[in-house]
Amino acid sequence: MHPSSVEASDILVYDNLGNLAPWSGSITRRNGYIGDDRLWEITLSDIASNHIHPTNSRTKISISDNIMEDAAGNGNSAKTFVFKFDVVQPTLVISAQ
Repeated sequence: MHPSSVEASDILVYDNLGNLAPWSGSITRRNGYIGDDRLWEITLSDIASNHIHPTNSRTKISISDNIMEDAAGNGNSAKTFVFKFDVVQPTLVISAQ
């Protein structure tokens, strides 16, 4: 366990079909704390576009358990976040009478 670091391999990103999706971004340790626990910021700046369904996009991000620990030595719980979004551009029609 690495109590002071998070690796990219600790974070898994899945597309709407449940397949692993390649991603790039950054993992940064913040200066702040919540109680005795450090804050981390994870930025997913690029998920390969061929892994995003054009009309029903859903991206799931999973963070492994026990990659971090608090001051008492307790490991974190695994967490999963699901983001659903619409990636279809709207169509605007203007007509004159």
